Amino acid sequence: MTTNAVVINFNILNHSAAHLFTSGKTFTVDSFHLHGVKETFSTSIVVAEVCCMKFPSYKNNLFQYLLFCFFIYLMIGPFIESLPAAHIILDIILSATLILAVYAIHKKARLINGAIFLLVVTLSLMWIGSLGLIDLSDKVSRFLLCLYLIFLVYSFSKYIFSVKLVNSNLISAVLCLYLILGLLWGTMYSILEFMIPGSFKGDILAEGSTISNQLHYFYYFSYVTLTTLGYGDILPQTRQAAALCQTEAILGQFFTAVFVARLVGIQVAQQFSSNKGE
Repeated sequence: MTTNAVVINFNILNHSAAHLFTSGKTFTVDSFHLHGVKETFSTSIVVAEVCCMKFPSYKNNLFQYLLFCFFIYLMIGPFIESLPAAHIILDIILSATLILAVYAIHKKARLINGAIFLLVVTLSLMWIGSLGLIDLSDKVSRFLLCLYLIFLVYSFSKYIFSVKLVNSNLISAVLCLYLILGLLWGTMYSILEFMIPGSFKGDILAEGSTISNQLHYFYYFSYVTLTTLGYGDILPQTRQAAALCQTEAILGQFFTAVFVARLVGIQVAQQFSSNKGE
């Protein structure tokens, strides 16, 4: 039995690809269930209106949760530093953030097993150093943390350039990548200070009585450099430090140009495809 095209309204509940059901799009089906009566026929269904009610799922919002954890970690430090266990609290938040980061892209990244192993070793050494069990472990953990953050930068970048739909998840992933870059360079600054003491100078660094405190100051300096804000309270003192600083400043400008252009390009292509289907 052959019939003419049928115009219907779709009410899509919790559909993983609801964006594919755009208005005006034509589908060809062999069977259609209407009002409890199943009739077999060949027809074209034209989507006139789509009402998408997508129930939230924590697995679909991992990048938003990760972004929240990043902001908590970066903001809470100065407000709890007077507490006896402040460094333990910050290490807990950082550990949760790093674990959530790898979980957010575990289905989208290759070499995930190696990344998980690297994360486990990094966190183990970090906690050994935080508890004061082995003095060397804190220095080694910084190097491993740097490698892990490089993996996250690669995985997040690959994910962002593979997505074809602009949504809150993609925007959160871009923001997370920006914050990961700041952590990566801050960690590299701390490693350089380990290798070449005196690479950086500033009154605020003199206040960092512990390696952990200095790391947070280097994170602060990293984001000031990444955004090209440049307060001047921490200054590079060696050619190696200056090279890292200028590279991060240039990368911060490239990031804004490249990734904003990427988001705009996806949105324009998305809108063009939608208009073409009407």
